[in-house]
Amino acid sequence: MALERAKPRWGQDGVAVWDPQAAVDFCQVIEMLPAKRSTYPEIVSLLNGLRAHFWGWLHQDEFSPTRREQTPALRKVVRNLTAIQSHLDGGPVHLRARLDIILRAENDLCTPAPLIMRAAAGSLRKALQRSGASDHSVRWASFLEDRINELTAQWWLQVPITGSILLEY
Repeated sequence: MALERAKPRWGQDGVAVWDPQAAVDFCQVIEMLPAKRSTYPEIVSLLNGLRAHFWGWLHQDEFSPTRREQTPALRKVVRNLTAIQSHLDGGPVHLRARLDIILRAENDLCTPAPLIMRAAAGSLRKALQRSGASDHSVRWASFLEDRINELTAQWWLQVPITGSILLEY
């Protein structure tokens, strides 16, 4: 019997928002301690820290995608990044220079890299169309914009896993 091919599972990273302010009464737990060397607030802080770690681990174990589901998703992202890189490497020097200028102008250091790339690729394509550039140049910019839009869609689906990869790539 052949193994079924794993499908990427988008949209769930297994990480939930932790609310440290959630009311938990540790009075009963603290009363059970045979001896106390720390103050009540210190003990509560320590127990809250343990609770945060345990809750995070449990949530990730129960709800996160398996490695088998993560791998195909990451492969798609890497494949898309490779296509973008090879497209940029093989592109005309003057178009890469224009894209570089737009990227530098749009980079505010607060916006995630995929969104800056998406805005820059769209700006380049529109500028080429407005200026009456050759069809080859417009097609090159359109292909780049399509690949970056696809990458951005993947990034939005799986920000915690791929977000750090995209920002470091």
